[in-house]
Amino acid sequence: MSNNEYRDAVNEGIREGAWTLRKLLPWGILGIIILVVIGWGLHSSEIIDKNIDREITQHSRQYTESKQAILQNLYSQYASLQTGIVEAEANSLTDVAEAKQAQQKALVLQMKREATNIPHDQIPAEIKILIQ
Repeated sequence: MSNNEYRDAVNEGIREGAWTLRKLLPWGILGIIILVVIGWGLHSSEIIDKNIDREITQHSRQYTESKQAILQNLYSQYASLQTGIVEAEANSLTDVAEAKQAQQKALVLQMKREATNIPHDQIPAEIKILIQ
């Protein structure tokens, strides 16, 4: 095979490759776009389903009662710390009182997190006042 024949064969291969690419590339891009749209649609519907499941779970009686019990437990810990703070201040133990106040702040934050998991009207009144 001479150089001219080789060059002609290479040029023909390039032309055929370019023609094939021009014909197949739009179909490939269209296929990718369709797959992305289908994937996005499936993903979106799962998110919607998860939010609906979350709403149903949050409004279920057992879930709400368990969160209320957790909130009541945290509130009783908060109240017992308040008693400890009063006793510590009465005995001039300011370091102990400050430590208990820090614990109270942490409990309030935890109550706020737990309260976001149930409907607002299901939060006990004393806790609503505390976390506002």
